Amino acid sequence: MALCLCRIEYNKIVCFQAKIAELQKLLESMQSIEDEVQALREKNSALDQEMELVATAQKQTPGGVWRWFGGRET
Repeated sequence: MALCLCRIEYNKIVCFQAKIAELQKLLESMQSIEDEVQALREKNSALDQEMELVATAQKQTPGGVWRWFGGRET
């Protein structure tokens, strides 16, 4: 009987260790995803700033984008 209980406890420990390893892999992948999301946010922010600069430049240039469409780009 004692041997059977030890085997059951050992199996539980092995199962818990496997679950812990699985959770560690999941956490690592979540960190990787979080890093990727942060990089995309930074790219998005840079693009937003660039779009603001372009919009500002177009407002300051007479004719703006319509001049470009009309073929009178300088």
